[in-house]
Amino acid sequence: MQNPTPSETGLSFTLPKRLFRDSFVLKCVDCHAAGEPARVVLAGLPGFPASCTSALLKRSHMMENLDCIRKVLLCEPRGYPCQNVDFIFAPASGETNLQYVIGEQNKIYPLMSGHNTVCVATALLECGVVPMIEPLSKFT
Repeated sequence: MQNPTPSETGLSFTLPKRLFRDSFVLKCVDCHAAGEPARVVLAGLPGFPASCTSALLKRSHMMENLDCIRKVLLCEPRGYPCQNVDFIFAPASGETNLQYVIGEQNKIYPLMSGHNTVCVATALLECGVVPMIEPLSKFT
């Protein structure tokens, strides 16, 4: 990725090149459902072992090996005590459904959360990952 020009960013100075390394850049969208916040990670996670085909296996791998990413996104100065994070994954081979893993404070990775599900659906629709079709958008 090239360093954006001042006309692209509206800035009159050059940002440090270290901010644009392609090695580890998370692409996130902050959402909320009824005031409950969630940060949805759409891209940038490191690769997972080929054996991590299900969301449950990805959850276990994240808990054991990648909890530092949850901490970076949820702890100060980037997060706050009631912040959650949702990690989106491409469908496993042969499947059509996207997968996601929920991360909360204190190394909690719940299997289900209603407000996180609403935030994930909203982010996927608003960012164009899932097409928004009127009158009903379907996640398949």
